[in-house]
Amino acid sequence: MRCTLPWDGKWLAAFDFEVADATLRDTGPITLTFEVNGQKVGTLRCDHAAQYRFRAPIPKALAQEEQVITLVGIVDKPWVSPGDGAKLGVLVTGAGFLEE
Repeated sequence: MRCTLPWDGKWLAAFDFEVADATLRDTGPITLTFEVNGQKVGTLRCDHAAQYRFRAPIPKALAQEEQVITLVGIVDKPWVSPGDGAKLGVLVTGAGFLEE
């Protein structure tokens, strides 16, 4: 997710997603690592099918007015389709930046 913040201030990285039971059966627990502009802001371990919510403060140096920032969620063990080799991770239901 990529955007420009409208003003300086305290911001949170927000990432909402679902983990499917079908993929966890093959991969086991997964861990998502969250980065803002390449800087790690946190991790979340997912060991069961559910809706998950991640929130973490963005470092002040990255939360400047009119600065483009990127939020990325990286799955450590994506599920790989035996048919076509497609890699699947999680279903993202929301992502963005919230005022703290």
